[in-house]
Order: sequence, then C-alpha cells, then structure tokens
Amino acid sequence: AVVSTQSTGSLQKLKVFGVNTCLDNLWTVKNSNITVLAVKPISFPKILSEIAPAVGPNNVIVSVAAGVTIDSIQNRLPHHAKVVRAMLNTAVQIRDGAICYSTGKNIADADQELVHRYYSSD
Repeated sequence: AVVSTQSTGSLQKLKVFGVNTCLDNLWTVKNSNITVLAVKPISFPKILSEIAPAVGPNNVIVSVAAGVTIDSIQNRLPHHAKVVRAMLNTAVQIRDGAICYSTGKNIADADQELVHRYYSSD
C-alpha cells in the first residue's frame, strides 16, 4: 500500500506506522490496483482532474467521501473508469465495524471481489 498526499507533514506521521508514502498522485494511481480517495469533497474536482490521465482499465477508484456520487466521479474520469463508493462506520477503526459499498457501471465481479478482500479483516 502507498499513501500519496501533498502534505509532507501528513506523510511523516504515516511513516511512523510503516506506511509507504509519496507526493505523486499520478505515480500512486499508475502503480496501484485500488486507489482510495480519502479527501474532502471540495478537493474531488482537482484530484480527479489530476489522476484522470493515469486511470487505466485495471484501476479501481474507491471514494470514501460523503456526498460525492459515483456518477460525479465517473464523469470526471475516462469512460472505462471503475468506480466504487464505500461508506465506513466508526467502529471500523477497531475492526468491529461494517463497510457498505456501491459500484459503478464498469465494475466486474472480479473487481468487487478485489474490493471485498481489500476491506476484509480476515
């Protein structure tokens, strides 16, 4: 897993937990099967414009932002973009929660299985 952010302060905090970090969102998308967009809804237009050139047919883009629809994400990404919207509850932090997700039009069964494995605590 790689975390990308524009804040070097945030990256330093994450490195303490052994997380691989970088400052390049494009590199992160190009080198990941699943990209989780965990940014404020107001940042979505800028982030989606930035990563759109890197989104390939095998990338799964997951949004955990409240109020950002699958359609609004798909409309800013290439036509082949695979988009998932996930909603987590706070108990997830202690591995006792639930995650529900909804999929966009290009998600295949194998993609759903990948997302399920990603979020599974097994």
